[in-house]
Amino acid sequence: MMTPYVFKDTLIDQHIVRIAFIVMPPIEIRTESTHLFDFGRQLKDKYPDLFESLVESPTEFSIRKVFTFVSKGEVEQKTISIAQQGMELAFPLKLSVFQDVEISKIPDDSVIINIVKLFKTHIRNKNILRVGYIDERYYSTSQEPSVHLIRNRFTHVESMSDDGEIFLRFNLCNNDYNRVVSIESVAKKSLSSPNQTGPIVGHGIKVVIDFNNRTVGNNLNDNEIIAIIANAKAYIKGELPDFLNQPESE
Repeated sequence: MMTPYVFKDTLIDQHIVRIAFIVMPPIEIRTESTHLFDFGRQLKDKYPDLFESLVESPTEFSIRKVFTFVSKGEVEQKTISIAQQGMELAFPLKLSVFQDVEISKIPDDSVIINIVKLFKTHIRNKNILRVGYIDERYYSTSQEPSVHLIRNRFTHVESMSDDGEIFLRFNLCNNDYNRVVSIESVAKKSLSSPNQTGPIVGHGIKVVIDFNNRTVGNNLNDNEIIAIIANAKAYIKGELPDFLNQPESE
């Protein structure tokens, strides 16, 4: 009998955390252009390790950061984006192209709150109605296709081929929070040229946790924002592993 697969941090190939702030009324990107650039420049000056290059389009304002490592190359990542619905911060903790190198860390709560305050200073008259903590992680299953593992553990589907696809979405909500867990089979392909991918070199499971407040309508204050983030981290550390590692179906 094969040893059951265990979801654990040492098997995570790639890990990105995003914190989204949904606002009302919506942000008009075109009319807020000057304020957005002032906000972006202040972020660059204050947090150069997180924010580097300002980018604007008709529908989105973003800031990117180039992460460079000796002998491993570099990669550019979007670390903040602002669209009509609100602002999203992104923290690449681990990227598969850099293997086991830690790229960045989630900032302290005080830094996140300070960014929110700067946002409110430059983009005025916006109420933050919902905060979403989105944790995206890719678990390696090495050379073992992940379709069967997901099927056996989370469904009663009789059979699927190795090259099939499976995507599951659960909202394990409680009275206060939506706790959406998405599970998907993925395959890693080699890069044969700048614009083409080569054969499959590994398999994995993509797990995304979207943790957010269920009740909206009130303008969330700093303490409420911190509480949502803290509860999301506690859920991911405490209850999520038990859910992912539940016994497989017979």
